[in-house]
Amino acid sequence: MSVLTSLRSKFALLFLTFIAVPAVLGVIGMGALQAVNDPATEIREVWLPKLRILAALNDHLSDFRLAEGDYMAAADEEERSTHAVTLARLGGEIAANIAEYRVSQPASNASKEAQAFQQFVTAWNTYREIATRLMTQAATLDRQTARQLYRTENQQAYWKASDLLDQLTAADIEEAEASRDQAKSVYDDTSMRFIVIIVGVVGLAILAMAMVNRTISSPLIQLVGVLTRIPQRDFSAPVPHTGRRDEIGAIARAITVFREQAAELEETLRREHGLLTQQRNFITMASHEIRTPLTGIDGHARRLERQADHVAPAEIAERAGRIRAAVRRLTQVVESVTRAAQWDQDPAEVHLRPHALPSVLADIVQRAREENPQRAILLTCAPFPQPLRLDPALLDQAVTNLLGNALKYSDPSTTVSITARMDGDWALVEVEDQGIGIPEAEREQIRTRFFRASNARATVGSGVGLYIVDQIMAIHGGTMSIDSRLNEGTRVTLRLPLSSPISLPEGASL
Repeated sequence: MSVLTSLRSKFALLFLTFIAVPAVLGVIGMGALQAVNDPATEIREVWLPKLRILAALNDHLSDFRLAEGDYMAAADEEERSTHAVTLARLGGEIAANIAEYRVSQPASNASKEAQAFQQFVTAWNTYREIATRLMTQAATLDRQTARQLYRTENQQAYWKASDLLDQLTAADIEEAEASRDQAKSVYDDTSMRFIVIIVGVVGLAILAMAMVNRTISSPLIQLVGVLTRIPQRDFSAPVPHTGRRDEIGAIARAITVFREQAAELEETLRREHGLLTQQRNFITMASHEIRTPLTGIDGHARRLERQADHVAPAEIAERAGRIRAAVRRLTQVVESVTRAAQWDQDPAEVHLRPHALPSVLADIVQRAREENPQRAILLTCAPFPQPLRLDPALLDQAVTNLLGNALKYSDPSTTVSITARMDGDWALVEVEDQGIGIPEAEREQIRTRFFRASNARATVGSGVGLYIVDQIMAIHGGTMSIDSRLNEGTRVTLRLPLSSPISLPEGASL
C-alpha cells in the first residue's frame, strides 16, 4: 500500500485544505473589509462633522440676523446692551464654527466645496462689518440711517452669506453622497465577492463530502453489508473493493479471507453435524435391529431348554430354523453396516464391461424367487439393441437392495415388479411395490446413511440400503429417483447411461 494512496494521506490533504481555505478567505475578507472601511471612515470622520458644523453655522447665522432686528427695535439703551451681548456671542460662535470647519479642510483642497467655503467666509466677514457699522449708527441715535442700512445693504449681505452657506452645505452633501455611493459600491462588490466565496466553500465542502462518501463511507457500508451476511450463512455476495491499494482494500481482502474461512468452518460443522446425526441414527438402528433378532434367539433357546426332555424332533428342527433365520437377519444388519462403512473408507473396485442388462436382471430375479418362493415377483424387460457398460456385481447389489426393500415393506399377497426399458440415451430399471410407502416429509432424508423412515422401524433393517444404491448409481454415471405414496407403494427408478463416460469416485478403479 503506497503512502500517497493511503487514507491517512487523503485525510491529511483534506485537513490541510480545510485549514488553507479559511486562511485565504480571512486574508481576502480583511482586504475587503478595509476597502469598505475607508469610505465609511471618511463619511464618519470628515463629512458628518462638516455637516454638523454647517448646521450650527446656519442656525447661528439665522439667530444673528434675528438678534440684529431685536437690536434695532430696542426701546432703550439697556435693551440694546442686552442684544449687543447676544450679537457678540453669536459672532464668536460663528467664528468658532468657521475655524473648526477650516481645520477639517485640507490646505491644498481646490474642490468645489473648498471654493464655496472661502466665498462664504468672505461674505460673512462683509456681513459682519456692515452689522458692526449698523450697530454703531444705531448707538449714536442715527436711527433712520441705521434702519435704511438694515433693510438694504445689511440685508443683501445676509442673503449673500446665507446663500453661500446653502451652496457650501449642498457641496458638502454632494461630496458626502459621493463617498456614500463609493462605500455602497465597494460594499456591493465585497458582498458579491463574499457570496462567490461562500458558494465556493459550500461547493468545496459538498465535493469533499461526496469524495469521503464515495471513497470511504460507501465502501465501508458495502463491506459491513457483506459482514452482516456471514452470520446468516450467506457467503454468495461478492466482496467489493478488493483491488484498492489503501486501507479499504486491505479490509476488503481481510473480509474475503475471513468469509472463506467462515464458509469452510460452516461446511466442516455441517459435515460434523451430519456425522453426529448418522451416528445417532446408527445407534438407534443398531440398538433396535440387533436387539430384535437376539430377543428371538434367546426366546427359542429358553423354550428348548425348558422342554428339552419331551420336545419332538420336528419341533426342534422348527425352532432351530427360526433361530437360524434370526441369525441371518442379524448377519444382514452387520453386513449392511460394514458395507456402508467400506463405501466411505475404501470405495469398491469397479469392473465395467459390456453386459446384457436383461440377463443380469433375470439372474437377480431368479435368485429372489428362490429365496422368497411365496412372493410374486414380476420381471418385464424391453429389448435392448446393445449391451451396457456396467459392473454386474455392483448392479446386482443395488437391485437386490431395492428388491429386498420392496419385499420387506409390502404385504406378502401383493406383487413386486421390475421393469427395464429405454428412454433416449438412458436405460431405466424400475422396482415397484404396493407397500407402506415413505412419508413425504422424510423423502429427502431417505438416502442418508442409517436413516430409516418412521413407518418402517417395526421391520428389521439397517438404513443403509438406499445410501449404497445411490453410491452405485453415481459410480455408473447414473441417478436414482424415488416416487412414493404413503400406504400405496413406492417406485424406485435407476437411470443408467447407454454410452456416456463413466464418472468414478475418488479411490475407485476399473
